Amino acid sequence: MRDLSARMRSRGPDGSGYYGNERFGLAHERLAIMDPEGGKQPIVYEDAKYSVCANGEIYNFRQLQEKYELGTAKTGSDSEVLLQLFKLIGPEFVKELNGIFGFVCVGDDGENILAARDHCGIKPLYIGYGIGGSIWFASELKAICDQCETIEEFPAGYYWTPESGFVKYYMPDWDSDDYVGRKDTSHVREVLTQAVREQMMSDVPIGLLLSGGLDSAVISTIIKPMLEETKQQFITFTVGQEGSPDITAARMMSEHLGTDHHEYLFTSEEACSIIPDVVYHLETYEPELIRSAIPNYFLARLASKYVKVVLTGEGSDELFAGYLYFRDAPNSTAIHKELRRIFHHLHNVNCQRADRMTMAHGLEARVPFLDPNVIDAVMQVNCLRSSAVVYECNSL
Repeated sequence: MRDLSARMRSRGPDGSGYYGNERFGLAHERLAIMDPEGGKQPIVYEDAKYSVCANGEIYNFRQLQEKYELGTAKTGSDSEVLLQLFKLIGPEFVKELNGIFGFVCVGDDGENILAARDHCGIKPLYIGYGIGGSIWFASELKAICDQCETIEEFPAGYYWTPESGFVKYYMPDWDSDDYVGRKDTSHVREVLTQAVREQMMSDVPIGLLLSGGLDSAVISTIIKPMLEETKQQFITFTVGQEGSPDITAARMMSEHLGTDHHEYLFTSEEACSIIPDVVYHLETYEPELIRSAIPNYFLARLASKYVKVVLTGEGSDELFAGYLYFRDAPNSTAIHKELRRIFHHLHNVNCQRADRMTMAHGLEARVPFLDPNVIDAVMQVNCLRSSAVVYECNSL
């Protein structure tokens, strides 16, 4: 188990852990963000025979600990709340989580097992079926590819137990072709600001991937006063090729915000040379995804020299109808239907690219636009109003 887990060492270069017996094993590679000294995993309650191995962040862990009066936690890790709630109320607690995660909880020394993945697949998780009926879980295929007869992607927004199989827990009202949004956009910024504030949760420095586009620029204007309030340095990162419009726009935004800005200019030859590495970490041969992941690889490599956590603008186009082809939509029903379609592909596109390229360099990417409360707020907007706002911004 330790050797298999070590295949994903780039995801967690700060330490490794193992806990198990003849019935189960949990192995973990740690990127130390919350409680760097005391939050080592797997987290284990020896007396109660409960343990957890988690990848990601639970942003509302303190609220949940207070709501259920869970008492003093053993660690300062956000992941411990998974163990506390599983022990207290069973698998249904997953519905209350706000975060990015793939995790496995074990109870009663292996008698009870729960695995779950976040609402839209921001963090990866796979389930494999091995010889003799064994079940395997991993954040990346490479960890279990030679241990299983078949492997499936764990579906986003589901949890799994041996008794129930897969159970869909993320079922927002807007996830229907018949849904009609009634709200305007006046409430969106407040919800997005709260999401950014929650995702600034960290015991280590945080940066921002500044793409030069509207999405990361919006996040940057929200972050700035928060960092000033806590007297933290505002660190931004951009990559591109010399003379590219994104590099120019990011420089302008950095100057406007007064950030400590870092950039890396790569050549076409460099881009071609890293393709094998990109494919290895991305775990796909899909040409368009590989092409779009190359700048992200350089960007993550750059940012990882300065911080362990970055915020990004990923997901905004999929919520706000930000792609140009939406201009051809005949009506709001068609817009909403297409938004739902591309939203449910995020786990294999934007989320996979963002997670794999950052974690290839021991860096965690957080995505405020894909906070479930932000998603609800935007999807409840009348589609024609939402697209009109985006089109107006794109034309500025």
